[in-house]
Amino acid sequence: MSNNNPNIIMKAHHGSRLYGTNLPTSDIDYKGIFLPELKDLILRNKCNFIENSTSDDKIKNNKDDIDETIYSLQYFIELCAKGETVMMDMIHVRPDQCIISSPVWEFIYKNRSKFYTKKMKAYIGYCRGQVVKYSLKGEKLTDVKNVIKYLSGFNSNPKLGDVIEAFPTGTNIRYEEVLECREKDNRCVNVCGKKLMYSTPIMYALDTMLHLEKQYGDRARLCKDNGSIDWKSIQHAFRGAYQMLSIYKNGDVVFPLPEREFLIDIKLGKYNFINDGISQKLDDLLDEIEELSTKSTIPDRVNMKFWNDFILDCYEGKY
Repeated sequence: MSNNNPNIIMKAHHGSRLYGTNLPTSDIDYKGIFLPELKDLILRNKCNFIENSTSDDKIKNNKDDIDETIYSLQYFIELCAKGETVMMDMIHVRPDQCIISSPVWEFIYKNRSKFYTKKMKAYIGYCRGQVVKYSLKGEKLTDVKNVIKYLSGFNSNPKLGDVIEAFPTGTNIRYEEVLECREKDNRCVNVCGKKLMYSTPIMYALDTMLHLEKQYGDRARLCKDNGSIDWKSIQHAFRGAYQMLSIYKNGDVVFPLPEREFLIDIKLGKYNFINDGISQKLDDLLDEIEELSTKSTIPDRVNMKFWNDFILDCYEGKY
């Protein structure tokens, strides 16, 4: 698929062809960046991104389908600052790996670490969700049931923090602080990946735990048949975790990923989710990431002045 926009800053493969996990059946996905015309900015024309696709929205993509999304430089920087996972992939594409590159992209790539913030931890929530979604570990379900029993014992509706002293204990019950929180009290109790804020009313916390218990039951029925597991989602959880681990340990991510062979086997469902301890392996990986993140000196937020000055320099150089 060609793109006639003359202001392309970079364009590269994305998805499985970038990670090194593509199969013969994998479709083709491109991501890129363009510099909007000054007149479009002045006239406030919408120019956040350009999408092209050969696929039908109603039909699953096949190996012959091509998807292409080209983001404006301004929108790309904005999403990078938010820690969006697609952008965190893109900033690690070396200029020599690009289909189209430029001095502008070389500058972004060279300064990619300036987008590393503690917001990256948000992706752990998705990964944890995959563990909870398919895990059948009895101790987790036991912890959930114990919390439900405790929360069900109140006739009134106090805040969780008011009754936290007698809260059940368990392997999967942890006390944490939420770094970015709108509540005055940022303390929470983490039950199998679900964070219950101290300011949460008991009845709301109980509803959350009852829903989680139901998820375990539904997934238990699915996991009787190992083929019912969404291995592609599990693979994405491992992939994201490996990328975060690489950032915390090595200060960078290299594509294709060193773990690509294991990730391909996960995608193909070559493992038994229970017998091969896939859930535990992902859980341990996430625990390691969280431990490293607490010791990390990565800043809380992106220095937007640096990137705003960079955008202005791009336009001054062009116009």
